[in-house]
Amino acid sequence: MTPESGGASWEKIQQSREDALEKSWTACQNGDILQVRELFGQLGGSEVEILLRRAVTRNFLEATRVLLEQGADLTTTPLISIIEQCPIDMLQLLSKFGMDFMSKQENLLL
Repeated sequence: MTPESGGASWEKIQQSREDALEKSWTACQNGDILQVRELFGQLGGSEVEILLRRAVTRNFLEATRVLLEQGADLTTTPLISIIEQCPIDMLQLLSKFGMDFMSKQENLLL
């Protein structure tokens, strides 16, 4: 469904996704991994990207792991600008799930 095809129903879906994002973020902050897992299916692609970026930025390792296990896509989430600040355990987790730390010109970790 797109904004053009649904009007009010699209707004309702967007609001539901935004609510799920805020609940998911609160769950991340509280370390409630079960709730993060349960809410994942209510998020749209852009909300998943936002949540993953927040979790990585705050070094919420277990929340990041759950998001990646549930299908968050590292290739669509812009993380390159924050990896310099990530501790090694977060970098290892991102690598395990396919994060490529090599750009075409350089190693991003150097």
